Amino acid sequence: MIKTSVVPVFGYLFNNYSTSELAVKIMEHVKKDNKILWHIVTVNMDFIDRAKRDEELRDIIKSSNIVTADGMPII
Repeated sequence: MIKTSVVPVFGYLFNNYSTSELAVKIMEHVKKDNKILWHIVTVNMDFIDRAKRDEELRDIIKSSNIVTADGMPII
């Protein structure tokens, strides 16, 4: 069963998926063959730091369909 919960980290909502759950979620979307594109970001500490000063990057992270942690400091 795939979790749908999100976890707040440094003011951003991260999807709480394991690697295998994320792969399943992406493949389900791809197999639907719809024309809706997903924006997936893998956020690391550098992104968090840069987003403090970059409104566009903040908006990209916050508007993405899936936000995952990239690196142990985030996890």
